[in-house]
Amino acid sequence: MPHVTAQDKVLPDITEWQKYVKVPDLVANCTDWTDAQEAAAQVDRSEKMVLAFMGTGIFEQLHFLMGFEDTLASFLMEPEAMHELIEVIAEYRYTYARLLCENLKPDIVLSHDDWGSKHSLFMSPGVWREFLKPHYARMYGMI
Repeated sequence: MPHVTAQDKVLPDITEWQKYVKVPDLVANCTDWTDAQEAAAQVDRSEKMVLAFMGTGIFEQLHFLMGFEDTLASFLMEPEAMHELIEVIAEYRYTYARLLCENLKPDIVLSHDDWGSKHSLFMSPGVWREFLKPHYARMYGMI
């Protein structure tokens, strides 16, 4: 987890996220799958599985951009801006998952996000359900 400080945070104000957050165009930039497809084709799928990895989930991306405390506070203090930013991050991850599935046909997609500690969520279950669950349900449904 990065140590985000006031001096190095990418997103100092969630209400101005469009000014600071730049999203790469995966479709335009991920056009040559040849090496990955050849590697996947080498796998004897009767003996092993092909795994595609999707690190840095929605919540992780949020706190990488603005810090942990600002992320949690923004769920409660700026819900409209958080919904907007989460939609953009979720769409990026959805596109990433779709490209992985279409091009590699993996047996497993390992999607990672860190929503809590050993004993509880970092946020209330209601906040998780409102902000994150619909996006993960959509992506996992597609996968």
